Amino acid sequence: MNAQTLIYCFPHAGAAAPSTSAWQSYVDGALRFEAVRYPGHGHRFCEPLATSIEAIAKDWIESQAPLDSRSTVFFGHSMGSLVAYETCRQLQARDQPLPRHLIVSGRAAPHLPRTRIAPDTLPDDELIDYLRALGGMPPEVLNDAQMCELLVPIARADFAACRHYKPDASTPLPIGVTVYAGDDDDLTPDELEGWAAHTRASFDIRRFAGGHFYLDTSVDLFLSSLRRDVQPDGSAHDVLC
Repeated sequence: MNAQTLIYCFPHAGAAAPSTSAWQSYVDGALRFEAVRYPGHGHRFCEPLATSIEAIAKDWIESQAPLDSRSTVFFGHSMGSLVAYETCRQLQARDQPLPRHLIVSGRAAPHLPRTRIAPDTLPDDELIDYLRALGGMPPEVLNDAQMCELLVPIARADFAACRHYKPDASTPLPIGVTVYAGDDDDLTPDELEGWAAHTRASFDIRRFAGGHFYLDTSVDLFLSSLRRDVQPDGSAHDVLC
């Protein structure tokens, strides 16, 4: 890869930001990761939490200069898949440049009905247990009562935003979409393949050993696949006019 590819990484529910610094050490200078930070998370803790996926996407777009479509890719995991996708939708509606490819991870296609538990409706102790079972949160955080007091409202707001996000698939994106998922995650083939309705360019699915947070347990394979998929001569090089 001759030119550097900038990958904007949209995090999962409750996260301050993706672990992009750790990922950077696995790849050469051809890739650069940029963590997206949502209102009310991490160093933006003092800001009000956003109440919808649409609001989070709008907040990010309005804080950025126009994208360079030739060198930019979006990667979102879990909730981040919805935010990255909605950001693309809003950029398209504004007639602004889109990334050259969208990679969504660990999330069913957003137009499909979700019949699973609604984590934002759980009592605090059950929500913490849910986060512990899901993975992705450091045990030292979930075992610390004071930290949980800060985390629970953030996670609850994030899960509620995900639950209420119901876009249609009537305006597919003009960029390719690749879906990543762990083999042991509770996502059905139909839920993953449903993302195909949201693109009129290329579409592919990649499976990895592991559960919902396969990108932590299979980091080498995940980043190797990511590097291949964002190469200009690979599946991530397709923007339709």
